[in-house]
Amino acid sequence: MSISIQPPANTEELVRFIEKVNRKKSSHVGYCGGEKEEILDTLLNDFSDLKLEDSFMVAYRDGSIVGAIGFDIDLEEITAEVWGPFVDEGEGWKDLAGSLWERSLVMLGKYEIKSVSFFLNQLNKNSIHFVSLLNGVHQGDHLILKAGKETIPKDGYCSGVSPYTPEHKAAFLTLHKESFPDTYYRGEEILDKLNNENQLLTAHGENGEFTGYVYLEASPQHGEGTIEYIAVSLTHRKKGVGVGLVKAALKRLFEIANINEISLCVSKENTKAINLYTSAGFVTEHELVYYQVQLK
Repeated sequence: MSISIQPPANTEELVRFIEKVNRKKSSHVGYCGGEKEEILDTLLNDFSDLKLEDSFMVAYRDGSIVGAIGFDIDLEEITAEVWGPFVDEGEGWKDLAGSLWERSLVMLGKYEIKSVSFFLNQLNKNSIHFVSLLNGVHQGDHLILKAGKETIPKDGYCSGVSPYTPEHKAAFLTLHKESFPDTYYRGEEILDKLNNENQLLTAHGENGEFTGYVYLEASPQHGEGTIEYIAVSLTHRKKGVGVGLVKAALKRLFEIANINEISLCVSKENTKAINLYTSAGFVTEHELVYYQVQLK
């Protein structure tokens, strides 16, 4: 029977399919998650500026999903992060991925999306080759690091770090923009997201001056937390501020009920940061390749 490509008919069925495919490093796409509860929560609560049916194309054969591609769309920036292509093992990868992409271009064209980003596991050779055919430009390599409670050194936590207060808004926004000029959360978005689970911690010098920050997100329902961003002002680097921020973030996350695992992403070229994190107990889970594709 021929394949039909359309928006998702059933969200939970789509989640089960993504979970199955994304658990394998040979078909893994970064930041999509590997557990169905986590994937479902992201799709329902933290995915795209559009409705799910306007952000995904799904391939069906005999009523079952055999392929899918999604787009975490930012309408303000007119960009999107790609989830996929996800293709079932029994299907012709190149042909089905191409068909999903062609249908997606029509969908993306409605919103004048100018570029899309792919974060692919370095072992996901099919997707990497596919992106090369789209003239994707290699933007860098990233590591996803993870740590559990049992791996964190028990050497105490540094002082000088406290929860964010509005008096540091301007300094935070400036440092975030300087440190992460092209990123998925702008400074204002981070401030809008702050709650009991999404927290911004700031570091201060002896005179109370702002020296850096760390932004963390907790998902107690999934038993994990993430360090999303960490930055230290240029004039206060190599003074232990980064170490203090990491330790404060770990302490805060592990204080939250059910948090047993913490993850973060770092540029593979940032050896200083990697050494900092590994000394705190983090280990590499995935190596990702980052590509950007410009759309006509």
